[in-house]
Amino acid sequence: MRKRRLVLVSKSPRRKFLLEKMGLDFESTRSIGIDEDNEIYPPFTDAVVRLSRLKAESVMDQYDDSILIAADTVVIYDKMNLDKPDDDESAFITLDKLRNNVHDVITGVTIIDTQNHRTESFHEMTEVEFGSINDEEIKWYIRSGEPFDKAGAYGIQGKAAQFVKRINGCYYNVMGLPLYTLFQALKRFDLELPYMHIK
Repeated sequence: MRKRRLVLVSKSPRRKFLLEKMGLDFESTRSIGIDEDNEIYPPFTDAVVRLSRLKAESVMDQYDDSILIAADTVVIYDKMNLDKPDDDESAFITLDKLRNNVHDVITGVTIIDTQNHRTESFHEMTEVEFGSINDEEIKWYIRSGEPFDKAGAYGIQGKAAQFVKRINGCYYNVMGLPLYTLFQALKRFDLELPYMHIK
């Protein structure tokens, strides 16, 4: 197995952290010319896969002999996509919907080998239940600044962890990458993975 260039097509600090957690040596870049707002519509499982593929394909011409990973995550409650909030009011409205309720976090992932154009796409869904939280707790969380770059107005790895009553599915999927499924998929590509260095 030879050393290949691995590229994360995302500037998300959480996705970078998760790939680092896997022990992968990679670089990151942004997707080019993708209007995400026009791509997210039902069925949402198809939408996140389609958008992840568009992101990966948008930079294919820039990387020869490389493996690209791109992803997109949505938070769905009552058949609605809860996007990143614009301000305190929209963050409160979103978190008010989530408390005492169950929502789904869906991540679509696409892996492309730019040498032979081999492509694999998949999605993962995790069910998240928020417990009882009051208005003051929501306002405190909003003042922390955490909600504003996150779909669903929260990050499970941050201060909102204390609002999560239970999850059903992959925890890391809620952060932005389903690590187990991604790891299994990467093993099907011509890529040197960290465990292969063990003699």
